Amino acid sequence: MELKNHPKMKWAGIDNWPPLVWASTATKALASTSDIEKSILKRVSMRKLKDVSPHLSIVVEHNKGEYNTVLQCEDSTFLNLLKDVLKKNVGKSIREIGNLEVSET
Repeated sequence: MELKNHPKMKWAGIDNWPPLVWASTATKALASTSDIEKSILKRVSMRKLKDVSPHLSIVVEHNKGEYNTVLQCEDSTFLNLLKDVLKKNVGKSIREIGNLEVSET
């Protein structure tokens, strides 16, 4: 099943791929999702902060700038799987990653 259509790609009941809000790391300007789908994944890391649900911090390169976002999933086991998938696909576009086949479990 494609990552973008996976039933566990949800947060608060809403589909979350591609993430909707991206902020420039330099100017804090926002980028649109259609632009971000062309961007290249640079980094991904798991964040576990006190009083905050575990989430992934994702950084992409787009138009010579870097943009970041936070990605959360309702299923923490799936979030760990997602982290591994993303790390293996650094250097690919967000669109390519969304089209990847991932396990349904």
